[in-house]
Amino acid sequence: MKVCKNCGFLNQDNFSFCNNCGWSLETIEEGPRPYPSPHYYAFDYVHPFPSIYAGFWMRLAAYLVDSLIIYAMLLPFFVPIYIYLFSRTFSSPEELAKNGAVILLQLVMLVLQYGVTWGYNILMLGKYQATLGKRIVGIQVVKSDFSRIDWGTIVIRETVGKFLSGLICGLGFIWAGFDPKKQAWHDKIANTLVIRTK
Repeated sequence: MKVCKNCGFLNQDNFSFCNNCGWSLETIEEGPRPYPSPHYYAFDYVHPFPSIYAGFWMRLAAYLVDSLIIYAMLLPFFVPIYIYLFSRTFSSPEELAKNGAVILLQLVMLVLQYGVTWGYNILMLGKYQATLGKRIVGIQVVKSDFSRIDWGTIVIRETVGKFLSGLICGLGFIWAGFDPKKQAWHDKIANTLVIRTK
């Protein structure tokens, strides 16, 4: 375990930053002085030390890993539906679009997709502060004061927040690549940060 020199919190050995206060657990090359805690500075100040905020490409990599995991979870449900749809014969696309069973199955697939995605993200963030993809990449979600996120914050971030982030051609997600603290719109709405853990 690593002990934070700033707050005394015990962290896992693979952490580079304190999970409690955000202070660096490493030392810089020119001496033993640790990186200052990110919340030591005003929010708009970009300090000269390596950023602990997870950038757009790290977040994208985590998203791609999570997408594969979610689709693997959905596969057992989607395969029978696709088999049923492809086994049916329809005289025209209009008949296919108006078929009650097809419409119902499409609704079931939509509910499953959103239900599994929300459930996976909310439960993983609630327990680990990170999804499997984020854990593999080495990032996690915290509150803006670097404290642990609560369930209410997670639900707002993953539902309303991400809906708004994706509303205008995904601009809210891309925003993380240009924001000083690498926050996407759903991070700003829920008052969260995505930081590196290694």
